[in-house]
Amino acid sequence: MADGDVPTLPRVTRVMLDAGLVDARWYTELAAERGSAVHKACYLADGGELDESSLDPRIAGYVDAYNRFRSECNFRPQWREYEVASRVWRYVGHLDLAGFLLPRNSVDRLAVIDIKTGSAGPQTGVQLAAYGRALIEQRQLIGQPASRYALELRGDGTYKLIEYTDPADWSVFMAALIVTQWRKAHGQ
Repeated sequence: MADGDVPTLPRVTRVMLDAGLVDARWYTELAAERGSAVHKACYLADGGELDESSLDPRIAGYVDAYNRFRSECNFRPQWREYEVASRVWRYVGHLDLAGFLLPRNSVDRLAVIDIKTGSAGPQTGVQLAAYGRALIEQRQLIGQPASRYALELRGDGTYKLIEYTDPADWSVFMAALIVTQWRKAHGQ
């Protein structure tokens, strides 16, 4: 997708907000700041660039939880804070994390993960379905299905990995995208 195309395409989060799948009132400025700081710290941790002594104590537990997840789930990040775009469906998004989980059966699985510093809800599955489809298309990973997870990081150093398996999630996103595109085409 040409760089000039990206700004005009609808973003996954905006599509979901416009469709009423996400209630913007749930997000506070404090939660957004915490989430951004945790995301940046996790990104640096993945790259071996995090100076843990410089971490704000308010986010240190979240980073500990992330490091515990990577170790316990044998997660190998491949794409971090990554822009995805679908040429076919004409949307863009920013996924937090994608890579490979080595499950108990020792077969690598592509996993698309949304990092949460609060609670994940069913709308996260819809969001991840969009990111996963765009990543597979963009990186030409056709034939390799993506598992979808919310990774809830907690300030006490614990985490919860939630898998989304509802096949309807993609259809819900597509319906929201089609309505968004129709409204834009008709000036609504």
